[in-house]
Amino acid sequence: MLADVDAGSDTPSMVGKVLKWRKDHSDKSNKHWDDLDQSNQALAQTLLRLSQLHSENAVDYASAVKYISSLQSIQWLANPNLPAGETRVVQAFYNVHTHGQDIREKMREMGAYSGVPMEPEEQTHLLNACISLPGVIAGGVPGAGGYDAIWLLMCDAGPIPHQSTPIDLVEGVCGEWKELDVSPLSASENNAKGVRIENPEEIPGLSQAISSK
Repeated sequence: MLADVDAGSDTPSMVGKVLKWRKDHSDKSNKHWDDLDQSNQALAQTLLRLSQLHSENAVDYASAVKYISSLQSIQWLANPNLPAGETRVVQAFYNVHTHGQDIREKMREMGAYSGVPMEPEEQTHLLNACISLPGVIAGGVPGAGGYDAIWLLMCDAGPIPHQSTPIDLVEGVCGEWKELDVSPLSASENNAKGVRIENPEEIPGLSQAISSK
C-alpha cells in the first residue's frame, strides 16, 4: 500500500544535498552506502525466498499468511506448535520485517549525516504506528524520503472472522492520525497485461462522458 502525505518535499534539493555529502565525506558515505545496499539486497533475496516457498507449498504459504495476519510481528514466531512448513514461511516474513526496519534505520542515519530529512520524525511516528499493527510486515518512506508518502507491505489473507483486516487497521490509523494528513491510495494491481479494448458500458460514467462531447 502507498499512502499520500499531504505535506511534500523538494526532492531535487534533497538528492543534491545527499550527493554533496557523499562527495565531501567519501570515506564515511561510501561505507554507509555499501551497508545500505547490502540491506536492500538482503530484503530482495528474502522476498525471492518467499516466492520460492510459495512455489514449493502454496497451502503452507497461505496458512502462514492467514496466521500472521492476525498477529503483530513480535508475536509471529512465539508459537512453538506451528507446523514446520508454516514456520519456514513465517520466519521468512519476519526476516522481511527485520530487513525493512534495518533499512529504515540506515536511511535515518544517512539523513542525519547529510542534513536531509529522509525519514522525518513525523513519518517515523506514523510508520511505527502502522508497522506495529497485526499483519503489517514492513514499511518506509519511498524514493529520496521526506514528507511525500509512505509505503507499507501487509498481508492480504481475505476476511478475518470477527476481526479487522490489516488494511482496515492501517486505514483506521491513517484516518485518525493528527500529526500529518494521510490518505491511503485505493488503487490496486491490474492483472490485465498490455493494451486492451474496453467496453464503455462496463466502466461507470464512461458512456455518459463520451456521449456528452
